[in-house]
Amino acid sequence: MTALELATARALAAAQTGDLGALGEALALRERAMDGVADPRELASALEGGEIALAALRTLKQNLQAEHARLGHMREGFLLEAATARAFIDLQA
Repeated sequence: MTALELATARALAAAQTGDLGALGEALALRERAMDGVADPRELASALEGGEIALAALRTLKQNLQAEHARLGHMREGFLLEAATARAFIDLQA
C-alpha cells in the first residue's frame, strides 16, 4: 500500500467515525503524499479515493447538521418549558 493509499484509508476511517482531529491529520498526510505522485495511474487512483473521501465528508457534514438541528430543538424545548414554569409560579401565597 502506498503512502497515498494509506492516507486516503485513514481519512475515510476518520470521516466514518466522525473523528475530526484524525481526519485533519489524514488529509494533511494525503496532501503531502499527492505531491510525490508521478505515475498517472496512481494519480487516477488517488483522485478516485479522493472522491470516495469527499462523499464520506458530505455524509459527515449532513450528520453534524442534523445533530445540530436536533440539539437546537431540544434547547428551544427546555427554554419554552422553563418560561412556562415561571409563568405559573404563585407569588401571592
